[in-house]
Amino acid sequence: MNVPWVERYRPSSRNGLVGNLAAIDGLMHFLRTWTTKSKVKAAILLGPAGCGKTSSVYALANDLGYTVMEVNASDTRKKASIIEILEPATRFSSLFDEDSKRIILMDEVDGLSGTHDRGGLNEFIKVLQNTRYPIIGTANDPESANIVKLLKRKEVRAFRFTRLSEAEIFELLLNITEQQKVDVSEQVLDQLSTLSAGDIRAAINELESHVYGSSEVHVEQRDKMRTLVELLNDLFRAKDFKAARRVLSNAPSDYYRLLLYLFDESVHQCKTPKEVAAVYDQLANADLVYNRIMRTQNWSLLKYFFDYIGPALNIARSEKHFKKIQKLPNIPSSFMARGRSKSYNSSALSLAPTVAPRLHISRNKFIHQEYRYFEKIILGENGSEIAADLNLSDDHISALAKNHPTTKLEDEIEEARSKIGKIRAERGKLETSTIEGLDLFFGDHKVEEQDDEIEEEPEEKGSQLSLDDFF
Repeated sequence: MNVPWVERYRPSSRNGLVGNLAAIDGLMHFLRTWTTKSKVKAAILLGPAGCGKTSSVYALANDLGYTVMEVNASDTRKKASIIEILEPATRFSSLFDEDSKRIILMDEVDGLSGTHDRGGLNEFIKVLQNTRYPIIGTANDPESANIVKLLKRKEVRAFRFTRLSEAEIFELLLNITEQQKVDVSEQVLDQLSTLSAGDIRAAINELESHVYGSSEVHVEQRDKMRTLVELLNDLFRAKDFKAARRVLSNAPSDYYRLLLYLFDESVHQCKTPKEVAAVYDQLANADLVYNRIMRTQNWSLLKYFFDYIGPALNIARSEKHFKKIQKLPNIPSSFMARGRSKSYNSSALSLAPTVAPRLHISRNKFIHQEYRYFEKIILGENGSEIAADLNLSDDHISALAKNHPTTKLEDEIEEARSKIGKIRAERGKLETSTIEGLDLFFGDHKVEEQDDEIEEEPEEKGSQLSLDDFF
């Protein structure tokens, strides 16, 4: 029987678990110390899908000698269903495992919320208070109304799971390929680790598909973008600064990219200019902290970075206006602007030595002040003739037209060069004839001057006078 890899390689003990070590250790302590007299009766595992919540429960249960009875919240949504299914599971043992320890695992506890669950939450709390076995629930949405209510109960303790890092997923996939004795390149494993967006189930399923199916990797980048969209929506939806801080506990490791997307989207989450100013002031502070971290490699400052983009951003938005983000571009707008700026500066630098002297200005002034106007003139009407008159090369023309696909500069430049060449030729003839005329005029005038008789002064006998000259 072919068992899917995601089940075959599900960790069977604590040693096989990857990531979220603090949450796993806390859950193990909860199970080891649990008794019917314990004040904490249930644990809620919070975190996105595919981060190892359910696998952790089964691995620890195997280590501690528990059996797991799994109950899906979708089957026990109503009060009546909880009474019929969940309550008996927590109160009575079966004929076959009377002496064994049992864990009641309830997936999708946040599924209790909704219009069809009236009375379901209160009944669930009653079950927690009287259970004979530890109850562990999993939830993807920490901001669910029912999850928030449950976490306020003294009978419930929360353990937060985050997505696995790319390095952790890579190492796990590498171990699977070694056990399966299949040859998968590190490049493919790196792609799977990156594009799975921290979802280990998705990464393992795609690895299996890659080995037995197509040789191409089909995990799409939009999975990672979807994760980022969810995080930003949760951040802007947060009702207070504490909720905003919790959202960022699952932030991706590409912190600067997150900051750039916040820069793009925050303006849409504000209602007044005052809010916009306050929000972007916090983003500027976060940018300063991030740059200090990069310069000094002092990663202890990262908590302040998260404080600025989380709690501080939440407080700055006094109106709590929320507009759901449907989709994010693959590249933040600042990256696009940076690329355009780089191309812009490159064109200005290459043109400055040729154009600046013709405009009788310095190269620095041309680059930083006049280039923007020069570019508009060249790309405008009759701009090709000006370019030809300035003797701009083909490289210069290509650089100017590169970021303006609608311009006809490259198509018109040869005709313009021909036109300017004729004008220069006519101008050259005119200048030549004028110079010849001037030469004749000044030449005749010089001859006449040479024909005039010039009275010569008598030669001096000497520079010193004698006495005879005086008497």
